[in-house]
Amino acid sequence: MDWGTAPAWAAVVVAIAAATFSGLSWRASRKSAAAATRSADASTRSANTAAESLEFQRQKELPKVDLRIEPARGSGVYQLANRGGAAALDLSIVAEDASHVQWVDPLDDVLNPGEVREFVPSAGANLPPSLRFTWQGQDGPKYLSMP
Repeated sequence: MDWGTAPAWAAVVVAIAAATFSGLSWRASRKSAAAATRSADASTRSANTAAESLEFQRQKELPKVDLRIEPARGSGVYQLANRGGAAALDLSIVAEDASHVQWVDPLDDVLNPGEVREFVPSAGANLPPSLRFTWQGQDGPKYLSMP
């Protein structure tokens, strides 16, 4: 063996070792980057879930409208009562159901918490098992059961 080629062979061995370690480092950094991306995605999902939970809690704590039909003072007299903590705004009875009742107290478009509006069945009308009402914040008519 010629000693002049020994440094060249040593350089080849060092180059191969450096390339191997470089490849291993590259692979490890790719795995680390993928893990960091997964971790960031999980953190984003966690933050979104926390924000949704906070919004749900905030909505849960807001006062709500709680309309009920209850028997009132006399036989055959009923009342629409707001037992919730918020006013029912733009309140109305569905047109088909309006023909079944006659309001003793006019049904205004606002029913504040604790307020009631009395009604009786219209002459000759059989009250259905429930009446439908709409107010602001509802997706559609809400059925209120007759007592």
